[in-house]
This record gives sequence, structure tokens and C-alpha cells, in this order.
Amino acid sequence: MIAPVKFVDFQGTVRKVYSNNENKNNIVTLGNGSYVVDAIFLANDDINCHVLVGRYTSINNGIKFLIG
Repeated sequence: MIAPVKFVDFQGTVRKVYSNNENKNNIVTLGNGSYVVDAIFLANDDINCHVLVGRYTSINNGIKFLIG
């Protein structure tokens, strides 16, 4: 599963990205005040995996996370 993620605002809430398979696994959680400019999360659909991005963290362009 490939999940492109782009949250370029500094929201004060926790945001989550879920997989599009039937299990709807939580793949990414962004903490308060964090942002992602342009990242791609490559995850194996068979494995329940999760990436936690802490509060007030920034992730820049072209980052790829290979999970599982």
C-alpha cells in the first residue's frame, strides 16, 4: 500500500492516516503542531504497522518511509 501524505498546516489537533484495505489500519499519526510537506509511506498490507510523528515536528520534501 502506498499512502502519500501532505499536511502543510500547523493544526493543534492529532491527525491520522488510515490504510485503504479492509482493515483500515492506522499508518501514520501526526502530533499537535506537526506538519508533513510531501512524504510517501510504503507499507505491507499484511502487517499492522504504525509511524508516530511527535508534537511540533516537521518532515520535508521527498521523504519515503518503507514499513514492514
